[in-house]
Amino acid sequence: MWTRKKTWPGENREDWLVLYKGISVGRVLKDKSVPYVESWISAVQLYPALEGVSPDMERALESVREMVLKVPDLEKQVDDKRNCKNIYKWGNGT
Repeated sequence: MWTRKKTWPGENREDWLVLYKGISVGRVLKDKSVPYVESWISAVQLYPALEGVSPDMERALESVREMVLKVPDLEKQVDDKRNCKNIYKWGNGT
């Protein structure tokens, strides 16, 4: 049900899309704004958009999962993205 894939395949970036049932619902990326401190930004790409900061990638991924599961009408939003309803039609919704 939950997977992830590189946001920019082929590039050496610490940047991942988080997929729920094959649809992009969030993103996790390494925060490079503070030198010498490892932190990860997590963001939900559904309504309402949410974000957070975690000390490592695994906690950032778990944070996205927790935030996504709290989204009201989650299944409807995922279905809308899958069917490209009520959103910009940018490909397959990922």
